Amino acid sequence: MNKTMLFVCLIGFLGLSACNPDQNREAESDHADETHAPGVVELNQEQMQLMQIKLASAEYRRLEGYLAAPARIEALPDRIADIGTLISGRVQRIYVTQGQRVKKGQVLLEIIGPEIGEVKGEYIRTRAALELARANYERQKKLLEENIAAQKAYFEAQAAYEEAKAAFSAADQKLHSIGITDEEAQHIIETITLGKEAHYSQKILATLKITSPISGIVGKFDIKVGQLVEPNTDIMEVVDIEKLWVVADIYEKDLGVIRLGQRVEVVTEAYPGLVFPGKLEYISPVLDEETRTVKVRSTITNQDEKLKPEMFATMRIFSSKIKPSLVVPESAVENDGKNEFVFVLDQSDPENGGSDGDDEGHYVFRQVLIKTGKRKDHFVEVLAGLKGDEKIVVEGAFFLKSELMKESLEGEEH
Repeated sequence: MNKTMLFVCLIGFLGLSACNPDQNREAESDHADETHAPGVVELNQEQMQLMQIKLASAEYRRLEGYLAAPARIEALPDRIADIGTLISGRVQRIYVTQGQRVKKGQVLLEIIGPEIGEVKGEYIRTRAALELARANYERQKKLLEENIAAQKAYFEAQAAYEEAKAAFSAADQKLHSIGITDEEAQHIIETITLGKEAHYSQKILATLKITSPISGIVGKFDIKVGQLVEPNTDIMEVVDIEKLWVVADIYEKDLGVIRLGQRVEVVTEAYPGLVFPGKLEYISPVLDEETRTVKVRSTITNQDEKLKPEMFATMRIFSSKIKPSLVVPESAVENDGKNEFVFVLDQSDPENGGSDGDDEGHYVFRQVLIKTGKRKDHFVEVLAGLKGDEKIVVEGAFFLKSELMKESLEGEEH
């Protein structure tokens, strides 16, 4: 029998007395001078059975509860790379597609342009000038040591050598700034040294290969062959999602129950049966004045790379109490919209109920306000309101609450 049917039967049972006016007048005469204590419900044995009232004692348990907070999935800042160029050029070839996995150093695309040729050409010229200046400087130094050359010629050669070093250093830095590696620079020099200047100039002098600075998956892809790309324009994105950040907003009132190192679980609506474990590794020192929240963060391993940056999730922050907590079943806890409470069997007056009811099966229940804490496995932590030795209603509390509401309405009518 569900609660609704029981409630209907109970109202019918309690209303039978209204069919006997003489009995009602007698009852009113007997209790004319009595006042019913607020928050108290009295039942006989038959009513107890009809309401299916069951009693039990509160108990102590170790609870591991969690604080649930809305969260967002983010890529780690050092695992996301915006791909662009620091020099103008036109896209000549694209080697990858969106969604493709790439490795660090892998060529993504090639661009071609006159500015690229100028940078490489300057590098080649200053490198040649440096070698020439070095050779002349070493020759003049040797002649000076043999007293064959004058000091003036030596100092001039030394100055020219230092000037050539500075020019080459500037050209080298510029070459690397547009994305050319040491290996590519060495290849340029070897090509020139082997006398392939004409072939090199025609084929690759003006070409620049753009590589990926990290391993990951090609995300953003806003590029096509023939497109002119300008410096500081993002044309592609590579993201490593093997590990991700989960960022949640914790309300000011809940800050007291979180701390660094607490166990974290991340769940999503997309994969309801999948849990991503982690630890609370960051609590922001700054409170958002508008939302009254603080950002917290955990790093998780992305199982099978199912999670994607910008997905929504829920972060559960777990905390355990070393000492057992006083708990009651969830079915014992009722609320009136403002307060939570339980019904306690009055043991203070054996003549009016005692611990198991009197000889006539008369029971007295008191409404006791409680302050609750964590909830787990259908149990509720009681922080205040109970001592722990009371017998409470664990089934049928809903009907006792209904009885209180009925008495309160009748009191207002009178």
